Amino acid sequence: MTTNSHSLHIANQINKTNMSVKPHQLQQKVMQWLKEEYPLADIQLIHNSTALFQIDIKDDTSIPTHIFILKNAADRLIIEIYWQLSDDYIKSIAGLKTDAKTKFLKQLTQGFLLMHLNFVVEPNPQNVERIKMQTQIILDGLTKHTLVESLFKVNSGHGYILSLIDLIMDQGFDSSRRV
Repeated sequence: MTTNSHSLHIANQINKTNMSVKPHQLQQKVMQWLKEEYPLADIQLIHNSTALFQIDIKDDTSIPTHIFILKNAADRLIIEIYWQLSDDYIKSIAGLKTDAKTKFLKQLTQGFLLMHLNFVVEPNPQNVERIKMQTQIILDGLTKHTLVESLFKVNSGHGYILSLIDLIMDQGFDSSRRV
C-alpha cells in the first residue's frame, strides 16, 4: 500500500459517525511524516483534552506549530500557529493612527485570504497582541504532501505578518501609499 493510499484508508475510517478506529494510526503516520520532513525540529505529542491528539513542532523560530484533530471536528486535521507579538510589535501597531491601523488590518486580511489561512486577532483588532493562523485538511485528502504544504502555508503567514509589521517599524505606515 502506498503512503497516499494508506493515509486515505486511515482517514476514511476516522469520521464523526464511526470512531471505532482509534486516531492512533493517523497520529503515528503524521508523526512519521513530520520526522521525515523536519528531522531537526523538536516534535512532541501534547495532551489536549479537547483533541483526539495534538502534535507540537518547535523549530528555531521558538513559535510552536500545533497539529491536532478536535474531538468535535474529527473529520479534519488542523494546523495552527498562535503567535504572541513582542512588546515592540505591539507598541508599533498600537501607535498607528486609525486610518493606518485600518489599512494594516485590511492588508493582513487580504494577505491571509490569498494564502487561504483562517486567522484571529486577539484580544481585538484595535489592540493586536496575539495572532492565530490556521488551515485545515479534510482527512480524506490528507497526504504527506498536503501536510507539508499546509505547514508551509501557516509559516508563510507568520512571515507575512513579520514583514508587514517590520514595514511599520522601519518606515511608519503611510496610509496614502500601497504596500
